[in-house]
Amino acid sequence: MWLALIGSVIAAAIAGFGGSWLLPVGLTLTVAGGVLAAVFAWREVKITRNTLLAEQARDAQRASELLREATRLNLGVVTVLSARNNELVRELGISRAATAELQRDAAALRGDKAALAAELTQRTAELEQVRTSLTDVKALLDADVVALPVVNDSASTEVDLWTEDGYPTVVLLEALANPPAPETEERKHA
Repeated sequence: MWLALIGSVIAAAIAGFGGSWLLPVGLTLTVAGGVLAAVFAWREVKITRNTLLAEQARDAQRASELLREATRLNLGVVTVLSARNNELVRELGISRAATAELQRDAAALRGDKAALAAELTQRTAELEQVRTSLTDVKALLDADVVALPVVNDSASTEVDLWTEDGYPTVVLLEALANPPAPETEERKHA
């Protein structure tokens, strides 16, 4: 292309310094050189274009292969991560179930603790009552024993006091210690 252009410029320059008959020949050579240069330029553009398209196709092919390989690797990673995620979800479910069971056991233990605290309070109160009773019994044991006077009352008999159930009751003992006064005596006092 460059040769055709340079050749036509030289031929046009020679024709310009020549006679009148060389002028149309120089003009023809210049136009022919331009057309020839244009044909060569278009051919070079076509070759360059085809070369670039081939390189683009090769680059696209390489990019496609790299993308396919990356996709395959990423799919492997996604598969591994999905399996691990499923395992973690399963372990989370087991942990939640264990947590719920432990919370239920803790609630039961808190209830048992409250019941035991209430029972301890009740038993402590009962123990205090027993201690008080023991103090009263000890005081009674340390007290001087005085014989009660026996009054022969014709209305009360031994059979009345000592029944088949066993010893006489406190009410009967009080009646024995303080026999009822005959009505005549009550009137005297009044």
